[in-house]
Amino acid sequence: MLFALQAGVTIPLLLEHATAADKRQWLPGLGTGQLIAVPAPATLSSVAAARIADALLVQNESDGVALVPLGQPGVTITPIDENLAGRDAGLADVTFGDVDRNTGLASATELHRDLDLWFAVLALASARTATALAVDYVHARKVFGRPLAEFENTRFRLAELWAELAGVTAFVDSCVRARSIGVLDVADAAAARLTANRVCGQAVDQSLQLHGGYGYMREYPISHAFADARFLQVMASAYSNPRETLASTVALDDASQR
Repeated sequence: MLFALQAGVTIPLLLEHATAADKRQWLPGLGTGQLIAVPAPATLSSVAAARIADALLVQNESDGVALVPLGQPGVTITPIDENLAGRDAGLADVTFGDVDRNTGLASATELHRDLDLWFAVLALASARTATALAVDYVHARKVFGRPLAEFENTRFRLAELWAELAGVTAFVDSCVRARSIGVLDVADAAAARLTANRVCGQAVDQSLQLHGGYGYMREYPISHAFADARFLQVMASAYSNPRETLASTVALDDASQR
């Protein structure tokens, strides 16, 4: 998640909108990983990577996005511990005192578009991982002397997951290609995130069910994948609302056509 937020969101926005001075200051370190800069949700609570970040992309009151260095007076970082999932996400609450947040880097719309795209990529990766864990398990697990993979219910449930994954993979891949050439529509990014989240939920739920009671034991990777998928969705909801984005865009398109 941290890599996706930095490489997929922060670096492209800096490349496209930052001043020459800011590019010289931030891009070399961000490119090598010596510096960390990720977007923050509007509430500045449970911010991913805030414990280790050098800067945050922060939305301001003028509907813009500013790059705010954290190593300055007026910034307070409060670490969050003991969360069930996302334990390596470096979560912390951030409080700004007398800190300049008005320097515009990009629009909030552009930030939300990129966030939606990369949360879709992460949800798809989570779905694939959960499905792969299920496939491995049903081949290894035997019931009545037969591998679980040979039972019709197992085969059909995994076939349905494969079909869902194939469809959402094609959609998300097309959105990534569109973003790489600068033509990704905000509605497509929002739709990709909604679709990928739905398939991710199906994948982790079905994969956990195929593990039976073992799926709820922390010794099995699927239990971590299940919790992390929920964590990812909760985290993403703090950054933007793809339903609102998509609903507003569709309504405007319909009105213009009439």
